Amino acid sequence: MSSIIYKVIFKGEHISLESDLSLTFRIEDISKPLKIAANFFLDLKNLSKTTPHIIAFKNIEEVVEISHSNINYSFNYYFIVLFSNKAAQEKEGYLFGNLEKVGDLLIGIYPFNNQITSLTSKIFIEKINNLLNNPQDYRNICLIN
Repeated sequence: MSSIIYKVIFKGEHISLESDLSLTFRIEDISKPLKIAANFFLDLKNLSKTTPHIIAFKNIEEVVEISHSNINYSFNYYFIVLFSNKAAQEKEGYLFGNLEKVGDLLIGIYPFNNQITSLTSKIFIEKINNLLNNPQDYRNICLIN
């Protein structure tokens, strides 16, 4: 089974810095991608208005697939959710792509060293719900589009 790797390039103030402002996400080829609730991003954005350690902003310049997969999705737009749990102090993140008439799908995980094999749909849903329901458990939550 091959992996799909995406490189997200962020907008920089100077052209020379843009190549340095990037994150790489990876996910195994899956026949049934994990879908996220339609209201998740709006709920997280609204929560950022009242919770100081949650921020939401636009900064994605480009998302490039740097591996070759058999999947030919044409995403309308992307979202990234980065977070840091207070207890574990580990940084985690998810890359989502939106498909017309399908919705928002998980298309990448950061860091992908050990999490890629241990992420099940149940764990993913629990983590996403916990971000909204227990934001106090996190040092930082960042929503980027």
